[in-house]
Amino acid sequence: MAAELAVETDLLAAHGYSLRSLALVEKPNAPPGVATEHCPPNLLHTCPSLRHLVLPCSIPPLERYPGRHPLTTLSIPRPTAEFLAALERGLLPSLRVIQLRDARWLRAGVASIARQTGVAGEMGRWRVRLGRLRVRVLDGTGREEER
Repeated sequence: MAAELAVETDLLAAHGYSLRSLALVEKPNAPPGVATEHCPPNLLHTCPSLRHLVLPCSIPPLERYPGRHPLTTLSIPRPTAEFLAALERGLLPSLRVIQLRDARWLRAGVASIARQTGVAGEMGRWRVRLGRLRVRVLDGTGREEER
């Protein structure tokens, strides 16, 4: 496991400066919690030209980038309150689109109380709070919430 991460880190160190798009994936048979190990904390520093990033985890261990990182599109599995707080603190100031791959908006006919609970409720909070920062929140199918 550590050897795989070292290879990935070496690869990013060698080619990260020129990358515009990057997808980090975890192995299908990996146990839960291992996904964060596949996301180097210095990813933003290693890849300063990155515009599109797909991460295997919902709480990436990303460090603040000095200045304004050009990342505009981010894809993560599910919304979490911890990562929302990091985004609101300005972790990624150029971010314009975030896609939640493993989540779906509830259809329009579902009761409003159901829309406020669980993953749907967290997605709604993300939409409202990140909307203030002009960030669109998309579900796994690439759609915005139907109102």
